[in-house]
Amino acid sequence: MVESTDHVKLKLLMAKVLLIDDHADLREIMTELLEMHGHDVRSAKSGEEAWRTLEADDHTEVVISDQRLPGMSGIDFLQQIRSTFRKARLPVILCSADSSIRDEAMQAGVDDFWVKGSEQLFEQIGTLQQRLEEIRLRESAKN
Repeated sequence: MVESTDHVKLKLLMAKVLLIDDHADLREIMTELLEMHGHDVRSAKSGEEAWRTLEADDHTEVVISDQRLPGMSGIDFLQQIRSTFRKARLPVILCSADSSIRDEAMQAGVDDFWVKGSEQLFEQIGTLQQRLEEIRLRESAKN
C-alpha cells in the first residue's frame, strides 16, 4: 500500500513531544496547538510524572517544560535529563511567564526558552520542527 505524499510529509514533520505543565488548561491548549502542527504529544503535570513517561518511552524527541512545577523545577528536570547518559542530549525547551530567568535557564543548558503568556509562544509552537533542526545542527557541530 502506497502512502499519500501529504501523509509521508506529515510523518517527517512530526516530533514526539513530552509537554510538562502543572496547569491543566494551559497544558490542554499547548497540546492542541502542538497537535495541530502535526506533533505527537504526551503530557505530564509534574517532573516526577514526566520522568516516569521518559523512562517508559525512549522515543521522545523534545521536552517542553514549565519552570515552576510541583516537586522539581523545570531546570531541576533538565539537570536530571542531562545527568542520564542515554537522555543527555534530549532537547529541552523551558517555558516561564517570568522572562527574567531566561539567562539562568540558558546557562543551565536548556536548548530554548519560551515566554508563556506572550504572542511569541504561539509562533514558537508553530516553528518547533524548524527549531529542533537548528538544535540538532548545533549539537552535531559540537561533535
